[in-house]
Amino acid sequence: MEVSTGNIKAISNLEKSPSSDEYIEGMNRAVLGYEPGSVVKTLSMMIAVEDGIVKDVDEVITTGHGFAYAGGRPITDSHGVASMPVREVIERSSNIGMAKIITSRYGDNPGAFYTRLKKLGFLDPMNTGIAGERPPRIDSVASNRGGRIALSRMCYGYSTEIPPLYTLSIYNAIANDGKYVRPRLVERLLGEGIDSVLPVSYVRDTMACSPRTAEIMRMMLTNVVWGDHGTGKLLRNDKVRIAGKTGTCYIIENGAYNTGKKRLAFCGFFPAEKPLYSCIVLTCYPKQNMFGAASTSGTVLKNIALKMFSRGMLNNSSDYREGEHAPTRPTFFASGGQRRIKNVRDNLGMGSVKYFEPGNHKSGVPSVLGYNLRDAINVLESAGLEVDFNGTGYVVAQSISPGSTLRPGSRVRLTLNQ
Repeated sequence: MEVSTGNIKAISNLEKSPSSDEYIEGMNRAVLGYEPGSVVKTLSMMIAVEDGIVKDVDEVITTGHGFAYAGGRPITDSHGVASMPVREVIERSSNIGMAKIITSRYGDNPGAFYTRLKKLGFLDPMNTGIAGERPPRIDSVASNRGGRIALSRMCYGYSTEIPPLYTLSIYNAIANDGKYVRPRLVERLLGEGIDSVLPVSYVRDTMACSPRTAEIMRMMLTNVVWGDHGTGKLLRNDKVRIAGKTGTCYIIENGAYNTGKKRLAFCGFFPAEKPLYSCIVLTCYPKQNMFGAASTSGTVLKNIALKMFSRGMLNNSSDYREGEHAPTRPTFFASGGQRRIKNVRDNLGMGSVKYFEPGNHKSGVPSVLGYNLRDAINVLESAGLEVDFNGTGYVVAQSISPGSTLRPGSRVRLTLNQ
């Protein structure tokens, strides 16, 4: 996402193909609920700082190696220490530290934590227009022992279901000096007689937190990568300072945690000193045990940042591309009519844009030039043809010419390109 506007610049969902060793674009999981793990600690800490639960980030709290809050199963840290200053709770990703901070305010009334999240607007629908979008599922718990135990887990990411886009919205607000912009797919509407720039919109009362709280949180998230005890030290590089948070949780199968399968996350923004973009990456069940959140999801985010830097996209003058490169222009495929194509080209200044116009064949083999693969297969298989393909992107050629005599059962090969 673009920090200042909430514009969603890219979403990708890669999964292993069930029929090959290739990765394919899959279901859009950006708006589906998942237990987030430790990336949600940032939300809890932001509330703690904003509401004065944390008054001094240098205050030292006792953590030790276990915290059996309300008589529940002891909360532990993977790398426990006897004590730490509050500023290191995010850096070290301390479950104990986060639970102690939140229960100090909400322990007597666990349901009030849910009320605080609701007041923030975090539980409101984002209304991005993305099909299947679900708001977070965070339960309001009772003011009893069970509720207190649930609260102590909830504040560091367990017993919740939060879509990645919602988690990212909080990190984006922190990067944006506390301004809680609503994620959006569309920033402008163009058409015949229409030219509307949609205003940036905000969640609830505009601010997720004060600029001062946002500054403190940016410091904590920067230290995850650049601090002495940071869980994201692997992401250090000499080009782009990255800030963010690692997160790990076990995957639930058949109603129980499968400790052999993990979901690894990294959520953050860059450049850390003046954030332009925010990003969240999830990796589900990597097959090698040595993989952690920083070496999987964090590395994806780092590579995105470095590639943007190499193209001069981070307000930097560096450009590491070889040779001369003309400005990139998008390819406008299969639009459906010269008038519409002309309107888009004229309004967006795309004079040299390449496009395909679908052929209008009333009989014979349909034209799928310019279609994406899914739509092309649907059209051709509906006509009784079998389909092979090579390449990625959009259809630039088909082995049986459009309009040719249709022989059901014939195999047509599609060539795709970007």
